[in-house]
This record gives sequence, structure tokens and C-alpha cells, in this order.
Amino acid sequence: MKVTEPIQLTTETTLVVLEDTLENRYTVKFAAGENLMLVCGQDARKPIAKKLHELIMKNKMTCSGVVNALMEFKHCRRSGSKFWTSCPGKEFYFCVPKSQIKLLPVQGLSYVRLEINGVEVILNVSGGTTYEKETSRSGWGDWVSDVAHTFVGMPLKKIKAIAEVAIPAGTPEGIKRLDANEQKKWEEMVNDKNLQAVVVRTIAEGNRPQIILAEGFSMGGNKHGVADSVSFGKTKRVKDLIVLANGYPYRIKPSQVDWEKSAALFAIPA
Repeated sequence: MKVTEPIQLTTETTLVVLEDTLENRYTVKFAAGENLMLVCGQDARKPIAKKLHELIMKNKMTCSGVVNALMEFKHCRRSGSKFWTSCPGKEFYFCVPKSQIKLLPVQGLSYVRLEINGVEVILNVSGGTTYEKETSRSGWGDWVSDVAHTFVGMPLKKIKAIAEVAIPAGTPEGIKRLDANEQKKWEEMVNDKNLQAVVVRTIAEGNRPQIILAEGFSMGGNKHGVADSVSFGKTKRVKDLIVLANGYPYRIKPSQVDWEKSAALFAIPA
């Protein structure tokens, strides 16, 4: 048996078997209850986070709460080695009735796919191998708790679609909030965006400041180099920098730069 059509969730939905064949068994287990609390994370430095906050404050979007968070991301190099980066985030909570949710027939392997109000929403959930004693068969099972996280950086169009069918509810109990030290770090990371602006302005004015890369990045083994030029996208946001290291040019993304350390190397005009 292999499900090929979306499955409408109900308040009784707990265990869904999407595939049960000789080759594979894939299940998705949901927490009991009428609703699913979705957590949609955004980089707090990006315009979409500010836009969402404005819509919520003007009561143009049904949201159950907004929480500051330090978000961490794992990256893999071509060599196979891994490293982590972090960013200051905002988590937006939306309480969606299960009657508004369909489970898509896709084997997500910890990335469960839903359909909510006509848009696809991918959850990042816990999962692992399963085993049936009766049949001595193994498979994979995903677990969707009553509070589930979507991918960070979901487009505004999708979040608006979720908010249209969300219902008012308080922020869930037990949500981890930043302590004083974490909040200070969060504010410093948000301020990095301002540092980026003044460093980029300095480059655009014809200066060639030193650029230091963030943890996990290098230019042929070098952590710093001299800025040669900066390019902008259609929205006038920084697209990339050309940085010279040992005489070689490297194309560097803004997310790869440690703006605080770079700014500290020279006097920044106010």
C-alpha cells in the first residue's frame, strides 16, 4: 500500500501510514489535539521580519506570539566537513486547526510536507528508523509534536496563507526565551546589519578596508583580505563582495563576513 493523494487531518489523526510495502514502511505520527502550532522563523535582520511584525501590530495577521531566538544552522563543505553559523531570529507562532491541514504523500525523512490553505509547508521534525516485531520489518517514522517548526525564511506569501486560517491562541507554555546574555548577543548580531551598511558604504566610496570572514569560511586558507569592490542586487541589497587575499580575488557573500571584526579594523564614519 502506498498513499498517492493528500490526507486530510482531523482531531482524531494520530498515526498515518503513507507507505507499507515489502520494500519500505513510512509513517507520520501527530500529537493528539485539535490544532497544530506552527513556528515560522525569520532572520530578524531581514525586511520580512519587520513586515510581519508590522502586520501583527496592526491586527492584520492572526499570530499567537513572537519570540526572539538565536538560530543555528549546520553547513557541509564539499570535502564533507561540517561547520555551524548562527543568526538573530524571530519566531512567529501560528495556531492552525487540523481541519485546515492536509498531509502530502511524500516521504520526507524528518521533513514532513503539509498543505495549508493551498500552499506547501515543510516541517523540520524528529524522525528515525522503526521496527515491527510482528513482521520483522524496519522503516522510517516521523514525529510531529503539537508545536512544529517550519523552515527558516519561509516566503511572506506562504506565511500570509497560514495566518488566514490561523486562530487566536496564546504562546505555548515552556517556550525557551533568551536569557540576559543571549538577548545581549542577539542585539549585537542585529547591530551587525548596521555595521555591514557602513562598511559597504566605505567600499562604495572608493576605500579598500580589510575584510575578516566569519567562522567556518576562508579564502584559500586566509581569514582576511582587502575589499576591492561591492555589487548590489535589484533591491539594492548587497549581493557580494570581491575580496583580494594573497593577490587572488574571491567572491564573498555578506553572510560569510564577520562585520563586527571587519568594522573594528578601521574608523567608521558616523
